Amino acid sequence: MALILRLDTFAEALLATAGMFSIAGVVALIYWVLRRGIPTQRSGESTEPYIGGEAESVVSRIDVSAQNLYWGFVEGVARGIYRFLREFMHSGKLNEWAGYMAGYYGLLLIVAIASLALYIARLG
Repeated sequence: MALILRLDTFAEALLATAGMFSIAGVVALIYWVLRRGIPTQRSGESTEPYIGGEAESVVSRIDVSAQNLYWGFVEGVARGIYRFLREFMHSGKLNEWAGYMAGYYGLLLIVAIASLALYIARLG
């Protein structure tokens, strides 16, 4: 035997929200009960940061090898781009940065919509 409720939209939303909060409350209560039994004091190897299995002497050096592809690109190719961005476009104002980011995201949105349109055109 199934129970069928005929509710209006607001009552359904209210019932669904109450159900989600009830489940979240039960999960939070279970987490809180289980968390109380875990000791928080740690010592030994668990307190040291993981540095990829390398010794501290390797990581503490500040030099960057010339074989590193990223730094080779930054120093060789991107230096002019970085100089242009820093000297001509960067003023330190937050609203200019927000404008650049909005323009960039707008460009990405246009590319995504154009790609989607081409994909749909190929299907049809």
